[in-house]
Amino acid sequence: MAKIKLIPGAASDLMSSAPVAGLLAKLAGEVLGRAQATAPKRSGRYQSSLFVTTGQHGDRKVAIVGSNDPKALAVESRTGNLAKALGSR
Repeated sequence: MAKIKLIPGAASDLMSSAPVAGLLAKLAGEVLGRAQATAPKRSGRYQSSLFVTTGQHGDRKVAIVGSNDPKALAVESRTGNLAKALGSR
């Protein structure tokens, strides 16, 4: 079995780097596009409420695809739209 030696701080530096942030933003944008394309369109409010936000969480960059529609939890529990958009890459 191969042994891995981690350099202290290197993983944190990598996970908070600009290239990782760019990659996360690109991937989150793709997930957002799929989620918008497959969102239920009864009123269009849920679909238009989908968004991407990026930031820092601890020592790493993060990207979040979400919705600010008050009924988003009900829509997601019924359709799994965001989960499917994430898993269909």
